[in-house]
Amino acid sequence: MRGGVADYTRHLGQALAGKGIRTVVLTSAGSGARREGGVEVLREVRSWNAFGMLAVLRKIRRARPDVCNLQYVPYMYSAYGVPLQIAALAAGIRAMGIPLVTTIHEVGGCFRWARPKYWGIVLLQRVIAHALALLSSQIVVVVDLYRAMLGRSGSKIRSIPVGSNIIPVDVPEPERRRLRKAIAPGGETIIATFAGGAWYKAVVVLEAASALIKTRGKEVKVLVLGARGLETPPGGRSLSRIAEELGIDHAVRITGYLEESDVFRRLAVADIFALIDAGPYGGISAKSTVLVAAFAAGLPVVANRGPITDSLFVHDENIFLVDSAGPVELAAALDRLIDDPDGRRRLADGGRETYRQHFTWERIAADYMHALSGQPPDGVGA
Repeated sequence: MRGGVADYTRHLGQALAGKGIRTVVLTSAGSGARREGGVEVLREVRSWNAFGMLAVLRKIRRARPDVCNLQYVPYMYSAYGVPLQIAALAAGIRAMGIPLVTTIHEVGGCFRWARPKYWGIVLLQRVIAHALALLSSQIVVVVDLYRAMLGRSGSKIRSIPVGSNIIPVDVPEPERRRLRKAIAPGGETIIATFAGGAWYKAVVVLEAASALIKTRGKEVKVLVLGARGLETPPGGRSLSRIAEELGIDHAVRITGYLEESDVFRRLAVADIFALIDAGPYGGISAKSTVLVAAFAAGLPVVANRGPITDSLFVHDENIFLVDSAGPVELAAALDRLIDDPDGRRRLADGGRETYRQHFTWERIAADYMHALSGQPPDGVGA
């Protein structure tokens, strides 16, 4: 599949293969085995239910790998987010004497007191994540918060951030000028954001842009990058319609679906990147692939802090953090950065350096090699 953990697995596998590790991905049944970027992809799992787990274990037994890496998100393996059989799979792998490194992309949902019918699912999700932590040789989490949530397993947990599924490409200066003129012919400030399936994130940026244009007199263009959910979101109000209702449709450009390289080219000509992520586990974090792409493109980033925000992000050094997920504080932050070119350059430089130090797939693969070889996380005795 395209997106999310599938892209993560693809880029991680290719980076490990580039370091000389024979890498095989076992995934859902499809068009059969193939090689991609040095990775052997076996599309042979017909079901991820209990019977399917037995078939997976048989395939692993025949392959006898030196180590298994399980990519885990609750809803990947069960429509209800309660994949009890995954714990059995982990136990079976360990019973064969094969080290298991589990990557936990999400521990489970959040308890929302207004939605009691989901409490049981959330509780079981937590139980399964803790069971995987106990059964695994080592655990990789993608944000620091999950390390705290897994508690007693902390001695074998390491945090490795998520790299971008949008790989940087070179954008020659003539192409930059052409793209920029097409988006902002009047030399307006270009504020880029993403929508995709989470279309509501772009709504906050549109509302902030409306305030910038109507109240603060700024000349801006909003570049919305993404495809899914843009024209037929829940409720029937597309982003285009929302822009019209706000009276800023003239200042909004929605790209629709783009290939990865074309996404990066458009990021590279923007002036500021804005990303708002609300919710009980809201806030910007090291699992945001679009944030990493913005860092790689050299954009100053405005985002909201929240429970899931990692220590990698330092306000006014590599990112501009706002406390609210609403449009008022976002508009104020954007207004400040539009008038502060030196501040934008400082944030852009900090973001690039953070990308180089933590978010390249080469660096992520190197961190994984430590985990796959059984080395303890930093600061933990062997």
